Amino acid sequence: MVQLSAGDRALEARGDDVTLPARTIDMAGGNARPLDDSEINAGVGQAHAVRSCVVAGATNTDLRATITVQMVVDGNGHVTRSRIEAPHYMMEHGLVGCIQRAVRGLHFPATGAPTLVTFPVNLG
Repeated sequence: MVQLSAGDRALEARGDDVTLPARTIDMAGGNARPLDDSEINAGVGQAHAVRSCVVAGATNTDLRATITVQMVVDGNGHVTRSRIEAPHYMMEHGLVGCIQRAVRGLHFPATGAPTLVTFPVNLG
């Protein structure tokens, strides 16, 4: 088992800027909207690869943490940017790249507007 320091256990965030662009109002009556909770839950429910990344990043440790994944889903339902908050040790062992590749494979409905999706992955 890897002996972890307090610094290894400290949470940090890495990845893309997940700030949403300014919203515009479509006066022509367009129906662009952010994803609703059921659409988000259905998309995140496909995130088995993300969970695999988390488990792999903590192998041979006693880490217990909640890893937070934030991602921007564009109006076409594609993940375009993501940011991860997790213990430093996991970040140094490839977690960000693994999760970023995994979330690019998620599919959400096209709603015409970007949505910031945040979901936790519990470890331990």
